Amino acid sequence: MVKLRHFFYATFVVASILIITSGFKINASEISDAPSMDSTKYKVTSAHYPACLKMYYCIEKYSKEYNIPKQYAYGIAYMETKFTNPFQWGYDHRQISSAGALGPMQIMLPTAKSVWNDNDITKEKLLNDIEFNVETSMKYLSILYSQYKDWKIVFGCYNTGQPIVNSYANNVYKHKN
Repeated sequence: MVKLRHFFYATFVVASILIITSGFKINASEISDAPSMDSTKYKVTSAHYPACLKMYYCIEKYSKEYNIPKQYAYGIAYMETKFTNPFQWGYDHRQISSAGALGPMQIMLPTAKSVWNDNDITKEKLLNDIEFNVETSMKYLSILYSQYKDWKIVFGCYNTGQPIVNSYANNVYKHKN
């Protein structure tokens, strides 16, 4: 009974988010004319959205915007903070690594400042702003791919700062979402 209740709750939450973020109301007579929900067109910044849904929409949006194959974007998210899916209700994006990497995609502060050419970026922003963190990650991956033209080297560089192929790189490369 508890699992069934969680299923209905999850279905209600997702349906509500889709309706709210799409900016339209559904009338029975207009269902066939309703626009399709394209997660790449909407910002999911409300504090009321669960972190798992924010992660999902941001990965979908920014992997497309920066031409990062989705399986690799999800592979990075999994390797960095164990993000698995939009229904991972207990997901905590506010993680800090022992090396000081911040947030859901574990971005180092100097890396973010370099990616955006902005010295005013703060640890708090990287740690708490899922959308900014994910976009920074996707932009950084795009920059690395432009430089190395090899995904495994890109993932190794993302992980260590050096253009290498390591077990992290191989795991991201093989990730299935």
